[in-house]
Amino acid sequence: MPASLYHYLPVPMDEAWKEKDRSSLRLWLQGRRTWVLVILVILVILSMAVPLGHFAVQANSEACQHGLREEKQWRNTTQHLRDQLARAQEALLDADATCNSTVENLTASLSQMKTLQQKQQEQVQSLQRMRSTPSANVIPKTRPAAGPSSSARRPRRFCSWSPLRCASEVPGARRPQPVLIGFQPLSASMSPIHSSSG
Repeated sequence: MPASLYHYLPVPMDEAWKEKDRSSLRLWLQGRRTWVLVILVILVILSMAVPLGHFAVQANSEACQHGLREEKQWRNTTQHLRDQLARAQEALLDADATCNSTVENLTASLSQMKTLQQKQQEQVQSLQRMRSTPSANVIPKTRPAAGPSSSARRPRRFCSWSPLRCASEVPGARRPQPVLIGFQPLSASMSPIHSSSG
């Protein structure tokens, strides 16, 4: 077998060392890639665990619990005040509607009263005009002749002064004596005039 000759071009030493370093680093990383990833994950977890632990300690502290209780109480108070405000606004709207309805009713009744007053004034003016006209146009009313038959049909009522009873009387009949209510007449035996003369 004949000997083969290989000829390589000369390469500068700097580039050769760089190539060698790169290839050795690649080989080292390929063999330890999983370990490097595990170490990086552990570092990330530790960097997150430290602030998280600090936050957990502060969250469970007495001051934080007191602040949470205060915030809850503030929210409850705020909700209570919102409910009261909503009820007050609802009552105000109801009162406003009632007020508007009352104003409408009063306005309607006022207009009716004005219309009624105007009609009454027109009636008064027409009556005054009729009164001011001469009486020749007015036909006098004739009274029926008062005879015994008409008066006998209707008994007349009369009333004496106020503490006495009212009585009916037929014309021509004797008028009864007024009787005092609550008083008894003196008998003849008790009369002071009778006793002094006897």
